Amino acid sequence: MKKILAALFCISLLALACNLSACYTGAISVSQGLEYTLNEDGKSYSVSDVGTCTDTKIVIPTTHNGKPVTAIGDGAFSGCQKLKNIFIPTSIVSIGEGAFGDCAGLTTIGLPKKLTSIGDFAFINCVNLTKIEIPKSLTTIGKCAFYGCFKLIDIKIPSNVKAISDVAFAECSSLTQVEISNGLTAIGDSAFYQCKNLINLEIPNSVTSIGKLAFSDCQNLTDITLGSGVAIIGNYAFFGCNRLTGITFPDSVTTIGEYAFDHCSGLASITIGNGVTSIGNYAFRSCPVLTSVTIPDSVISIGKWAFFDCPALTSVTLGNNVSSIGEYAFADNISLTSVAIPDSVSSIDKFAFSNCTSLTSVTIGGGLTSIGNHAFYDCYRLTSIVIPDSVTSIGNKAFYNCSSLRSVTIGGGLTSIGDYVFGGCNR
Repeated sequence: MKKILAALFCISLLALACNLSACYTGAISVSQGLEYTLNEDGKSYSVSDVGTCTDTKIVIPTTHNGKPVTAIGDGAFSGCQKLKNIFIPTSIVSIGEGAFGDCAGLTTIGLPKKLTSIGDFAFINCVNLTKIEIPKSLTTIGKCAFYGCFKLIDIKIPSNVKAISDVAFAECSSLTQVEISNGLTAIGDSAFYQCKNLINLEIPNSVTSIGKLAFSDCQNLTDITLGSGVAIIGNYAFFGCNRLTGITFPDSVTTIGEYAFDHCSGLASITIGNGVTSIGNYAFRSCPVLTSVTIPDSVISIGKWAFFDCPALTSVTLGNNVSSIGEYAFADNISLTSVAIPDSVSSIDKFAFSNCTSLTSVTIGGGLTSIGNHAFYDCYRLTSIVIPDSVTSIGNKAFYNCSSLRSVTIGGGLTSIGDYVFGGCNR
């Protein structure tokens, strides 16, 4: 009796395995009414439309009219709201643009092991899709391929995929885990935008660029590891990642884009590698718990508003090759107590250190030529300033309302001085 039960159990497992894999043997009834188009090679077919088929569980055959079925065409099953699952045979190598778009009832799908391409918008707004396994054979994930798949929980990107296209997984709000294999080189714009439950992220060494808005508004992202090949971090790449606590930039990074970490309210520490040459406008604006910043010698320019409104920032060390400090770059940093401007800096732009109300000491290097309007406006704890001979112009209200300023030394190179430069300096 036990042997009979064991045999029946094995048979049931084999039947289940056959249903879950792409082992079509004829035991599964092929869906009727599907429409097919002969491919350009004249040797294979694509499924082109659902036709008259009303099945909720669709089975695509391996062959049609004696020729292999190798593709699912553009929009083939788009808008099939009642479709729950689909059997895709191993003969399929490509899924076309919008093939399963807006299939709201689709919960799971098994992709064949020879699949190489998933087209643009292929699974867009499949709002109940919870799981999809991407085969190792895949090389292309199209734009918006899985956009709005709200219930998708995890995804693994195989090593043959070289780029994740723009908006590919945007607004997959249940996505908690993304595993990226070494081999990927580019993460596209908005690729994981608003994946609000993504927690950890490891970027492999093969990745060289992270696109605009790539991980913007991933509100639960707490930990990021950047691989040693990353060179460019795009504008808004990690904007609004509120729970991110720290970030280390490898020496491979050359550019930190505009708004890249803007409004990362939990960011307490950053380590900038020795390859960074520019820090973009607004890059670290409104990071309220950031306490210290060391700018390496590789950095040439600090963009406008780069570290604006970082009220916990107490220490800033500027590298010896910084040539310009943009407008409002360190403004409203009310805990900053001192700053040393290296000889390499030639210009301090308007409002650069305005409203740094704890600033008591400023040392200006011998390469500075211009101090912009309102540069140190309202730094009311500043007690003394020495302006070197290299400075030729001081803008309007540059030291306005520095009410504790008692000693000012101005070098012999000054040729232009603005209005009310020391207005409100009552002492």
